[in-house]
Amino acid sequence: MATVLRPNIKKIFLMNLLKVLSAVVILVVILVMLQFTVGLSIFNEIFSTFGFAIEGAAALQWLILAILVVAVLVLGAGYFSIMNVKYEFYDDKLTYYRSAMLIFRSSTDVSYQNISRVTYENNGFFEGLFNTGTVILDLSALGEKELRMGFMDNPAEVAKYIQDILRSYNLKAQAEYTERYKLKNILDRGGL
Repeated sequence: MATVLRPNIKKIFLMNLLKVLSAVVILVVILVMLQFTVGLSIFNEIFSTFGFAIEGAAALQWLILAILVVAVLVLGAGYFSIMNVKYEFYDDKLTYYRSAMLIFRSSTDVSYQNISRVTYENNGFFEGLFNTGTVILDLSALGEKELRMGFMDNPAEVAKYIQDILRSYNLKAQAEYTERYKLKNILDRGGL
C-alpha cells in the first residue's frame, strides 16, 4: 500500500489567483491612466492593420476584456497542470507523477537508495502566508540532481515524514543484509 502526497491544489489556486488578480489590476490601472493621459487612439493604427476600427473607450473595454480572458486561461492552465501531480511512497521506491501539456501524464520511479538528503524551504511571502513550501529530495546516480516537491502543506512535517520512511527502509535493508551474511556464514561452516 502506497502513501500518497499531493500539493495543496486549493492553496496553489489561491496563490495564483492573487498573483493574476494583482497583475490584472496593475494592467487595468496602467490602461486607464494611458486612456486619460494620452488616449488609446494611438492603438488605432495597430488595430487597423488587423481590420479593426475601435474608438478609444471601446479599445479600453476590449483590452480589459482580453486581459481578463488571458487571466482566466492562465489560472485554468495552472490548475490543470498541478492537478495530476502526486508522489507515491512505496516500501522501496518513490513514484512521482507530473503532467505535460495539460494532457499527458508521466511517471518516474526513484529508488530510496538514490535519495541522499531531504530538506525543505518555505521562504517567500506566499509560502509563509499559506504555510506551504518545497520539500527537496537530493538524488544521486540519476539524471536529475534533485526532486522538488512544491506547494506542500507543512513542509517541515512532510520532510520529517519522508526522512522516517527512508530511515525505516535503510534499517530494513541493513537487517536483511545482516541476516543474509549470518546465514551465509552458517552455511559456509557446514550447515545448520
